[in-house]
Amino acid sequence: MKIPFLLFLLALPLTSTPDQTLDQAIKHYEKGEYKEASELLSTIGDSSDVAAEAKFWLGKSYLKMRKWGNAVKAMKKAVDIEPSNALYRLWLGRAYGENADHRKNPLKKPPSWIPKTSISDSIWLNSMHRRRALSVAAKIKRVRKRR
Repeated sequence: MKIPFLLFLLALPLTSTPDQTLDQAIKHYEKGEYKEASELLSTIGDSSDVAAEAKFWLGKSYLKMRKWGNAVKAMKKAVDIEPSNALYRLWLGRAYGENADHRKNPLKKPPSWIPKTSISDSIWLNSMHRRRALSVAAKIKRVRKRR
């Protein structure tokens, strides 16, 4: 798997400009080849004319590869380079949201006041659904009292 990609890189002209590299990376992204796109995009320096766009596409590639922290960093760099670009800010917000959704919860187990069931455990561990976990736990507790 690595050998064809290395051959592809060797086939590239040695004097490719950042614009050409960006175009090739976008084509890889559109084909669903996110790893290849991210490898090409990471070669574009911060001082080039297309640096902000390269960081933007790098962040999108990281989001597709589920590398949430890297996506936030790349999108943040794009916004730092071009702070007036609303699209970059939108995708930075999306990256922050994905990062928050997939961050590991520091609580290893639910608090003792939540009934110990597999349902409440799994819901509690998803940090975005704490309110829902409380209502489900209360419903479970009511159902148990009725029995």
